[in-house]
Amino acid sequence: MVIKIKTLKGNSAFLKEFYKPIVALVILMVLITYYVLAPASPKIIATLSEDEMPSQNVAVELNCARATALSIGTAEGGLAKKCEQRENQKLSIASISKIITALVFLKHTQSNEIELNTKIQLTPADVAISARYKSELQSATIDVYVGQEITYNQLLEGMLIASAGNFAQILVNHAFGGFNEYKKAAETYLSESKLSNTIIGKDPDGIGDDTLSTANDLFELGKLAMTQETIREITTSAKFTLEGNVYENTNELIDQGFTGIKTGTNYVSGDCLLFSYKVTKFGRTYNAIGVILHANAQRFDVAKEMLRELEKSIQEVEVVKEGETVGSISYSSPLGEITQELVAKSAVKVPLAQNESVRFDVATDIAKKQITYAFRLSTAESAENIAELSATVNLESCALPANSFFAHFEHITGVYTHPWCY
Repeated sequence: MVIKIKTLKGNSAFLKEFYKPIVALVILMVLITYYVLAPASPKIIATLSEDEMPSQNVAVELNCARATALSIGTAEGGLAKKCEQRENQKLSIASISKIITALVFLKHTQSNEIELNTKIQLTPADVAISARYKSELQSATIDVYVGQEITYNQLLEGMLIASAGNFAQILVNHAFGGFNEYKKAAETYLSESKLSNTIIGKDPDGIGDDTLSTANDLFELGKLAMTQETIREITTSAKFTLEGNVYENTNELIDQGFTGIKTGTNYVSGDCLLFSYKVTKFGRTYNAIGVILHANAQRFDVAKEMLRELEKSIQEVEVVKEGETVGSISYSSPLGEITQELVAKSAVKVPLAQNESVRFDVATDIAKKQITYAFRLSTAESAENIAELSATVNLESCALPANSFFAHFEHITGVYTHPWCY
């Protein structure tokens, strides 16, 4: 009896049918491992170092003959340029003093539970002060009467918009109990704010010539003022109304886009101006702060000249060249360590003001399946980021945010296909 045993050997058709599902399963497992497990812990490296990133090299130029002291810069980037006959020369600042009064008062309200809408009733002493400011001191004055009810906010408005000296004195008398107590609080505030070259004189409004400061200190003071919403709202107002009377802002630039801050004039100081303006260029907005002390020309024209120079110095700088490698992403795969480079398909430009530098970072969030590309801006004065231009790519859809600036990042991300991008 012969028993025939049929083997698989030589039966190629059967072998093919038998191994097809096995091969398919192996391929599927490799793909799953590659596409799902491999990116679980990618290592991302930004290969552009800070030293390799270019900086803005167009300096702000000022006509220093236009005033005894000038300074301008941005609240974000710091002082860009100053002119002083003598370094840190202390000059009379006239009614710019009222900004100090406003800042000190606003801090005082926080610790003494004073509400801006609280009404005070004016006394014979307040009326006498107002008469003295008007006739003897020939200061800008708003007429008042005994028994008149007025809020602290209205006193601030009269002081900062109409530059009423009597309102500054009435404010400190009612809020602090008198000028001496106010002066102590003001000196403490200036010390805490590191404004060591600013000196409080014998009044809160600058009618005298003994409240002094420098171009540097006033630049910093302007930055502080613009952090206060109350001051911003008041100093950007063209006028205010009190009991039917309309008072115009002494700053003629308010209706020309300027956002404050305070004029100043007396017989010693001549024309002074502390101003602010939002400069928008290349998609970025800068909060410009400028100082003019003892102007030899029309201060408002000088302010506009200074802004033009500041705006001219803001340049769009090419920070990534076409074809440049900006980073790499490495992750493990069944085939070992895999590294993919991030290459810019075309140049990327970032707007920079004077003193600003930029560095490039790229980071990932595994849980959210995102990669973030960021240009972080800083200055020599501050290592902290003053601005960040960033874009986050969702790796499931591989889509960028709908923002015109972030179109730049398409030049980087467009060449990179991550395993998460299905």
